[in-house]
Amino acid sequence: MGAIVAGLLGILLIAAVIIGLVAFGGGGGGGGGPTAEVPNVVNKSFADADQALKLTGFKVQRKDIAGKDPPDLVLSQKPGGGEKLKKNGTVVLSVSKATFTMPDLKGKQRADAVNDLLGAGLQDPNNNVDTQEIDSDQPPGTVLGTNPAAGAQVPKAGQKVALQIAKEPQIQMPNVAGQEAGTAQQLLQQAGFQVTVQSEESESVPSGRVTRTDPAANANVKRGASVKMFVSTGPQNVQVPNVVGQPQNQATQTLQAAGFQVFVSQQGTNNAAENGRVLAQNPAAGQQVPKGSGVTLTVGRFP
Repeated sequence: MGAIVAGLLGILLIAAVIIGLVAFGGGGGGGGGPTAEVPNVVNKSFADADQALKLTGFKVQRKDIAGKDPPDLVLSQKPGGGEKLKKNGTVVLSVSKATFTMPDLKGKQRADAVNDLLGAGLQDPNNNVDTQEIDSDQPPGTVLGTNPAAGAQVPKAGQKVALQIAKEPQIQMPNVAGQEAGTAQQLLQQAGFQVTVQSEESESVPSGRVTRTDPAANANVKRGASVKMFVSTGPQNVQVPNVVGQPQNQATQTLQAAGFQVFVSQQGTNNAAENGRVLAQNPAAGQQVPKGSGVTLTVGRFP
């Protein structure tokens, strides 16, 4: 009887030892089997980390973490790199989420909106943020809306984010060319412009009337902008050349080159040397007269 009891106790002792060994070697997935060192995959892309762990014989569990880190980057792992784990055990990877939640940017200035996008996780704002200016009574630079809208899930890289930004409304520049200067200036001021008046000579526009504006008529200009209005002082005054004694053709060419119109009146002469030559001119040489004025030549005719 004692031998039987001793035998049973021996069997139970052996079984306890086996159970203890199994329990001791069963961490990281339960059950026995060979172990392997876990590779360190922190700061690797999830794709590379997943491949490295599976090639080593492990299973992979992904846990997405929201934040501004680059998308699909392994932030931490459990077990850590260098630890032992049974083959076919599971390595849990904390991975930066590939998307971010679009923040509500309405009412913010563009620079602040871009900073908020960076904080939410948007990568490369220089290439991934577009600006669309919209006429608005809101202060210039204010964000009026976004695309995608607030709350949407947006890829951190590879997708454009559009910001609708307020700009001052633009109005069309009135055409005041040819109008009397005072009337034109009043019209421009009533349209909301700051008007500066400058004078310039004009051969075609009468003195005191508008020749042009800068910006030009019909251009789109911000309300309240400064504009220039140019007012004619009439044609340029030029000095009449002296052509007395010259042949008619030569005198005509000289006057026309100086900007004058030429009229000819013939006068009989008894001097053959005066035939076809200018005997007198009106206005006289040296006078200052408007460019484009007429000069009358008295040309000798012999006999």
